[in-house]
Amino acid sequence: ECSNLTSVDIPNSVAKIGKRAFWNCFDLTSVVIPNSVTNIECDAFAGCINLINITVADDNQIYDSREHCNAIIECDTNTLIIGCKTSTIPNSVVHIGKWAFAGCSRLSSVNIPNSVTSIGDYAFGYCYDLSSVNIPNSVTCIGNSAFEKCFYLTSVVIPKSVTNIGDYAF
Repeated sequence: ECSNLTSVDIPNSVAKIGKRAFWNCFDLTSVVIPNSVTNIECDAFAGCINLINITVADDNQIYDSREHCNAIIECDTNTLIIGCKTSTIPNSVVHIGKWAFAGCSRLSSVNIPNSVTSIGDYAFGYCYDLSSVNIPNSVTCIGNSAFEKCFYLTSVVIPKSVTNIGDYAF
């Protein structure tokens, strides 16, 4: 909850970004992840409402920001683990991870590509301004609290492919 932190350039000496490391850093707009980072906890950047630029070093073997998507994607599982209000979810993403966009209150719409099969717990939780979401036919699971507290989300079409909707999903 660093109120004046606007950008973070993580040094090469860091291997892990822990749970809630940058939780609710409201003024944080830019993050650079070096190749040394091999572990990022799922809610490390939750609540960073002004985050607009996320970059992962090209030579990072664990994470990437493919297609300049402004997100952090775990390479082995094709899971988007950290997103922001300017993220574009690439067609290669299979899972939207736990807390991926949580607390991104200025996110107003999201287009989930047909490659995505699951939406994790709290993935879009507390995205207060989210008013539009497209859940494709490829999604089979919507996690607990996935869209909790999305106050402006007035209509959602849940495709027949969804076989599991978690507690408090909406």
